[in-house]
Amino acid sequence: MPDRTFVSALFDGTFDGFLTIIHGHYYGALNPDYIFEKGSFQQALGASYEDILTDPDKSEKVFAAIRDKISPDSASSVYYSFLYSEADRFMNIYRYILLGFKIGADVDRYMKYDYVFYVQRTAKYVGSEAHLLSGFVRFSETKQGVLYSRIGPNNNVLPLVANHFSDRLMNEQWIIHDEKRKLAAVYDGHEFVISDVPDEINAVDSENEAEYRGLWHSFFNTIAVESRVNPKLQRTHLPLRYRKYMSEFHQ
Repeated sequence: MPDRTFVSALFDGTFDGFLTIIHGHYYGALNPDYIFEKGSFQQALGASYEDILTDPDKSEKVFAAIRDKISPDSASSVYYSFLYSEADRFMNIYRYILLGFKIGADVDRYMKYDYVFYVQRTAKYVGSEAHLLSGFVRFSETKQGVLYSRIGPNNNVLPLVANHFSDRLMNEQWIIHDEKRKLAAVYDGHEFVISDVPDEINAVDSENEAEYRGLWHSFFNTIAVESRVNPKLQRTHLPLRYRKYMSEFHQ
């Protein structure tokens, strides 16, 4: 009898894409042994690969179910752990969610399972880094009046840091640039979006007025209204539709 074929789920690296995998488990008989981000894995002989198409509607239903059937704290832990920097987080979060749907809010008491401990540990680490970094971010004001800051965090905490400053600098225009991941949170005085840093802009840390003006316009050309639905441009941003389910956004 041949050995069982291992199944790997491939997704686009977005939070929406990851939650679509959870939806596929319950409604599409998807039961992956591994979860990989597309472009960051090596194919193995004898393995089977499922290419998961991101569906924001499905992911929203899953996230709401995590909040309602497990707990709001678990919903936050899942998202924070997703922002952790290690690739092995995907399967750990996946197993955590599946157990949570079985036993509810008591899931966090089952620390005997490595994946429960993993989610709790990484979520706490990400939250601590975001909190500390928010206190150390320093902005420089450009001649155009735009505030600019560079960061290089260990984890992908840019969405959390940007949310912090959207409340505290709500009347300003600012850019927080994660140099390590080549992403930037751009706030126009009303809302922020997270975008890839345009490749054609090289001198993002210059104080030259013309370069900042070009940076600002290039960002907003990149994240025009039509482009905001592009998962690539928002792959690290917690979509607004999820915030109603998370207590930390209702302080």
